[in-house]
Amino acid sequence: MICYANHARFVRGQVVINRVVESRMSLWCKDGSGRVVVNGTRYEFHAGDYLFLPWGHRVEYYPDAGRPFLLAGIHIVPRHDCDHAVEYIVPHQPGHPLAGCAWRQDADLSPLTGVVAFRLPEDAPLRLLSEYIVRLFLGNDWPEARMRLLAAELIRELTRTARTFPRVANQRSAAHFHRVCEYITAHLGQPLAVADLAACLGCSEPTVTRLFRAHAQMSPVNWMNQARVRRARQLLTTTRLPVAEIGRQVGVPDPFYFSKLFKKWTGESPLAYRRRTPPL
Repeated sequence: MICYANHARFVRGQVVINRVVESRMSLWCKDGSGRVVVNGTRYEFHAGDYLFLPWGHRVEYYPDAGRPFLLAGIHIVPRHDCDHAVEYIVPHQPGHPLAGCAWRQDADLSPLTGVVAFRLPEDAPLRLLSEYIVRLFLGNDWPEARMRLLAAELIRELTRTARTFPRVANQRSAAHFHRVCEYITAHLGQPLAVADLAACLGCSEPTVTRLFRAHAQMSPVNWMNQARVRRARQLLTTTRLPVAEIGRQVGVPDPFYFSKLFKKWTGESPLAYRRRTPPL
């Protein structure tokens, strides 16, 4: 049974601590960044990160100093007695009137044990289903029968994702991934290779490849190329620099290859993109 779903926005300096949350919770980051501490384990949280939390978890939220930290969450009560009216609320602290209710209980959801962590693309079925459920709650559209069906479907999709998507193994791995992404962003104007990323982290090239497969579901070369194209799109719409110069600034000095790369990831040439979205 889905008993609650919402968006939550945290700003710099705001700290929220929920000491005992009686639900299985899907939690994901929509924008911004920060830290989420679950049962004493710290998770660096950025857009695309997704957690599934165990029953009775303690969770702490610490936004970074930049833009607001926007999260979304869904609370599942695996066993909710049909003889009791559903109350669309979840205990977050000891002493709540619903805390420990016999008609609201956990269940064995193997392989969804402990904290399950993923990094998912926006079009992953689990992300799309989760966003749909939150929209229903925000629109006050939560009939009990639908919430029971959606809870079952969400658990099925979580289980499927746990078996098919690589999990984020640990926070050291996540920290390394974000560190190397920052390195790439800071050096986009250079002809980076996987060997440069390995040198940045002090590890082997195969380790870098495994890191990107686990956190981004793509190779490091594809991630770098996507980053170059994102930066090129920004320059095409905010400056009047020649296309060849933009290619040089994003580390692709060959105009022909830059155009080919840009079209591969956007479906159109740099000139066509600029004509459609001209600089102000």
